[in-house]
Amino acid sequence: MKEKLLSAIMALSAIAFAQPTFNYNSNHSIGNTSILYIIGGATTPLQQAGAAVTWDLSSNTVTQSGIFDIVDPATTPNGANYPSANTCFKQTVTGQGTTYTYMVDSTSILYSIATGIGGSNPTIWTQRDKLLSYPFNYMNSFSSVRQSSMGSPESFTRTYDAYGTLIVNGKTYNNVIRIAKNPGNAMWFTTSPVWFPIIIQINSTTFIYNEPTFVMGINGQSNTVVNMFIHPNPAQDKVKISTNGTINKVEVINLAGELQKTELNINEINISELSQGMYFIKIYSNKGTAIQKIIKN
Repeated sequence: MKEKLLSAIMALSAIAFAQPTFNYNSNHSIGNTSILYIIGGATTPLQQAGAAVTWDLSSNTVTQSGIFDIVDPATTPNGANYPSANTCFKQTVTGQGTTYTYMVDSTSILYSIATGIGGSNPTIWTQRDKLLSYPFNYMNSFSSVRQSSMGSPESFTRTYDAYGTLIVNGKTYNNVIRIAKNPGNAMWFTTSPVWFPIIIQINSTTFIYNEPTFVMGINGQSNTVVNMFIHPNPAQDKVKISTNGTINKVEVINLAGELQKTELNINEINISELSQGMYFIKIYSNKGTAIQKIIKN
């Protein structure tokens, strides 16, 4: 009897601390949008490696810095220069403009072809930068060599060295993994659902939080998706918002990531005073957050 009980406890423990596998998922890519934030304060929790860790940034402030889109390379200004690319990260940073990273994302490998295109420090990889390998399990690693058009070959290793729970900006994400580059910086990804990536380390003190359009359930208890529908779109004045939750706050954000308008406890917002162009409407509800693009005519 004791042996059966012990076996049951061990089985439950294995489930509770299951090691998430990072798998390829085509749904993670083109069409997704998120808000970029700079994480303020001490980021010591992000130094943790190992199994079932908690990266608790609940006391850290975050400052909105821009917009992150995953787009079809063919729709970008320089897409014709990278015909092999099938995925593109578009980053619009407040005060710095828009840059593009062109990639090849297959069922086994994610490569970067060029990064920072459109900015002041673009990098074109003559020997591609290998970012990910699928599937990727805890403590798996790979070594590779990359080379830019202006530099020498660089050898590096990427290792899936941690998994656990991320708490940031009032949200909790389960099944998060960390992939560390040596030499270099780390990136954090959600695996359920897959998101590219949720935290990016820029240097030893600067970390970017990439808040996705989906959010885990309150306190991470479930994988609740916040459904959101705005209409009409395009619109000239009033926009109605439908969702599966109760809306607490609505924000209108421009393409530079700048807040244009805030309303509380409403299901309709008037954008008549805004200039024509593209904006983002972000809702905060009892089920989490969601964001959608809107065209102002």
